[in-house]
Amino acid sequence: MGLRDARIPSTEVIPVRFILRIIVAPIALGFSILTAFLLFVVSMSAAILSLVSGLVFLGALVLLFTKELLGGGLFLFIAFLISPAGLPALAEWLVLMLNDLSSAMREFVFD
Repeated sequence: MGLRDARIPSTEVIPVRFILRIIVAPIALGFSILTAFLLFVVSMSAAILSLVSGLVFLGALVLLFTKELLGGGLFLFIAFLISPAGLPALAEWLVLMLNDLSSAMREFVFD
């Protein structure tokens, strides 16, 4: 009785992996659908928020020219946050991380 006899035969491991694949497959499908929907929502919100960001930036310029430095600086900060380089970029990154998780799950299921 060596170490070779103490191993679990591979025929007993396959059903467990098969059951895990059955469990993970619908979750991976749900993540794929959720990722597609969230990418659409993030792209639409980035387009709308870029217009709003431009208006807030113009408001910041008006405040800065009227010597309201605190209000102008605050509006510039808000304009950056809602611009496509701010929070929409963070949301897109999070959605892409969800897509990576979905890809890993699909790879597990179909491997």
